[in-house]
Amino acid sequence: MNEITPTAEIDNAIASISGGAMDKEEIIFLYDRLMSLKQAAAETLDRMKGAMIAWIELNGSIEIGDVRYYAAVEKKTKPRNPNMAEFYKAVLMAVGGDEEAFASSLASNAFKHGQLRKLLAEIHGDEQGEIQYGLLFETIEESKLAEGKPIKKLQVMDKKFLR
Repeated sequence: MNEITPTAEIDNAIASISGGAMDKEEIIFLYDRLMSLKQAAAETLDRMKGAMIAWIELNGSIEIGDVRYYAAVEKKTKPRNPNMAEFYKAVLMAVGGDEEAFASSLASNAFKHGQLRKLLAEIHGDEQGEIQYGLLFETIEESKLAEGKPIKKLQVMDKKFLR
């Protein structure tokens, strides 16, 4: 007996395309329908993840088989000043005009925040360097749904790394 799946109708239609039984308009209609379903599923999944995060923050992680879902913190570091010309001048001033040091802090998004933090600490000392870094960057934390192996204790052990 064949199992009926939520996509059975679409699977049958796709088989009709392969067999040459659909015309161009029907293919376009099916593709548009599938893209709409994909968008709706993505939006529904985002809402589900948000609801799971809220539930997990109140009740603790959820284990489904070998997978543990937990609320994790996602950190993003970005320049405090989005005006790159002004940011460039501030960084160049922070490294004392040293263009080599400045160039070593660049990345595809313009600046390697970790490299710049290190340079500022080397140039100004740890405390003053951290102050300079804090003036240039901010770290934003947001909750996200994460997956991982279930843990029975306080420590995490991933079997992939055992010998």
